[in-house]
Amino acid sequence: MSANETLLEAMDDLSRVRDVLELLSMTTRSMPDAEQNALATGTKIALDFLALAQTGLKEHRAELSEKEVN
Repeated sequence: MSANETLLEAMDDLSRVRDVLELLSMTTRSMPDAEQNALATGTKIALDFLALAQTGLKEHRAELSEKEVN
């Protein structure tokens, strides 16, 4: 598997994790406020981390593509 394919697979994996986290945040609305707030905070942190990881992977993929062209 090429580095580009590995990066694309990692980006897909991160997207699936993001989808699960978003689903989790939607299904906790019936929880008590304190628990819901704690989970929402954790979910937000996880989503922010995933967005950062996806950005890093996209940048790395662009660098690899640029090296392949040169």
